[in-house]
Amino acid sequence: MLFDKDGKVFGECSSAREASHPFSRAIYVSSSALRDSRQKLHQEVLRKDRFLAILSHELRNPLAPIRMAVTVLNKIGPPEPQLQQLRDIIDRQTSQLTRLLDDLMDVSRISSGKITLRKTRFDIAVAVSNAVESIQPQIDSMQHELIIDIPPDPIYVDGDVTRLAQVFVNLLSNAARYTDKRGRIRLVVGREQAHAVVRVIDPGIGISPDQMSRIFEMFAQVDESLERQGGLGVGLALARTLVELHGGTVEAKSAGLGKGSEFIVRIPTVPAESMPMQPAEATIVAAQKPRRVVIADDNVDSATVLGTLLRASGHEVQTIHDGMAALESCQSFPPDLVILDIGMPKLNGYDVAREIRSRGDSHITLIAVTGWGQQEDKRQAREAGFDYHLTKPIDFVRLEKILVEIR
Repeated sequence: MLFDKDGKVFGECSSAREASHPFSRAIYVSSSALRDSRQKLHQEVLRKDRFLAILSHELRNPLAPIRMAVTVLNKIGPPEPQLQQLRDIIDRQTSQLTRLLDDLMDVSRISSGKITLRKTRFDIAVAVSNAVESIQPQIDSMQHELIIDIPPDPIYVDGDVTRLAQVFVNLLSNAARYTDKRGRIRLVVGREQAHAVVRVIDPGIGISPDQMSRIFEMFAQVDESLERQGGLGVGLALARTLVELHGGTVEAKSAGLGKGSEFIVRIPTVPAESMPMQPAEATIVAAQKPRRVVIADDNVDSATVLGTLLRASGHEVQTIHDGMAALESCQSFPPDLVILDIGMPKLNGYDVAREIRSRGDSHITLIAVTGWGQQEDKRQAREAGFDYHLTKPIDFVRLEKILVEIR
């Protein structure tokens, strides 16, 4: 028999002489080896994805109490300038570590095709402003001047505001990293025909012609010298993927090394009346209604710091460190809100949530707080009865909004 490149039969040899021909045997061996290679590659990809998920989880666990401890210190710490400067450094560096973890996980999502968009209609300036707020500490640490030019009239796009903000964060971070201190970085928003256009322009090290051809490849570094090392080399690749998922394009321009660079993002616009407006976010008021909160986390530092933070905001809190104790606490201390880690001893968070729901305690708001942040993890949380899923280190502003919104 004769085999094609995929190992499928496409004909038979007419004689033993043909069957013994080395070319036919070579095709068979090559196809078999190719199938084995594909299987091995698939297994390697699965192992890599699993490793990245575990790594992300393990690194998020110590980040969570650090981030919350800084928030507590900002609330109750003395306003001494030198101490505030140290708190800002810790906060800035934990934010950077969190962004690196998010990028690392997105590498896995891209390779497995699991990146999804939550689309709404919004003014592109919202995503730009969110990005600037997130990246401003890095800009300030490098003593850069960020000049922002946003038109007064809204430019509506149909997209995921969080993902587009991530694109602009990566581009601005790239500009800050590859520009010497006290540089002037420009962020210009405009409209060109049927596209919203965002330009990030920097006077930094520039891009050589040979680098330009691979600038958006995964793990590519603009400058691999020790002086400029930083990041994972995935930011631009992620930016391109996310922009293309929005039906847009991203391109890089540079006159060469030492002559700065410009990154241009184009996203299709939509008419103002074509889609329902994105609902306004809830406003956090200073005088929150005090809530009864149970925190269950076997990471004692995380539970302790989060409890301190919530008590400082006027809530009544119990902290425990295993699943069985969480159920007992819900009996003796009927809560409005239960914050559950997933990987706890005696009873995991999913089982605790199911037991609470089986008791008919539908009035209790359940929040899963975990280092596992994949879509599958969020789906499992919903099915177990959780109302919210927050990935460590949690955004305390988001938690405060939940405390305002619950019944």
